[in-house]
Amino acid sequence: LIRYFREKYCDEFQIRPNDFSDFPRYHVLKALVEAIGCARDASGATPAEAFSLLIELLDDNDNTANEYDDGYYLGAIIRVLAGTRCKSKGETNLIVAQIQRHLRLDALNKSHQRALTRCCLQALTQLELSGRRAPDWELYW
Repeated sequence: LIRYFREKYCDEFQIRPNDFSDFPRYHVLKALVEAIGCARDASGATPAEAFSLLIELLDDNDNTANEYDDGYYLGAIIRVLAGTRCKSKGETNLIVAQIQRHLRLDALNKSHQRALTRCCLQALTQLELSGRRAPDWELYW
């Protein structure tokens, strides 16, 4: 799946800027990202390559030339990232940092119907309910 993603959505080693003008292609991309996030190795953990790609998708996201909002796309990546099975506490901390970064970005540049904020809060809740993160009640007030 990762090889297919790199062939279809990357130039060399750089992820292409978002282009959601082809609606079916957008849904294939989103489903592909979700499938990559659900991959597990023999021990039940998310493979390092899949985890790295999800982080890369958030870090290198470029929506400047896209006429469509990417809030739902980013939200899907964040929710998939929260569902990964990390091998270390450092990876969980990286997930939380990405979620908090996107919460701040959505506060500055609101996504459609605050979709990104909703997905970020769902992801944090998922991490807290799974015991991978202690609840931060102040965040929800």
